[in-house]
Amino acid sequence: MTGEYDTLAPEMDRLAQELAAAGVPVTHRRFAQTDHGFTHEPPVATAREAIVLIGEHLRVAFAGVP
Repeated sequence: MTGEYDTLAPEMDRLAQELAAAGVPVTHRRFAQTDHGFTHEPPVATAREAIVLIGEHLRVAFAGVP
């Protein structure tokens, strides 16, 4: 997850592409009109959406872990 205005956004886009090209499962999304740390500041709806996606990703990732 990257904020649209995050100064690290281009690097994160490249990292996601490189990992995917190497066969690593990648879920990457750039959130519009947000900056770095957008999960901790308004707009609340966007932060909440990102946190829900993080939770879902972790739920799936740990589903098979004893």
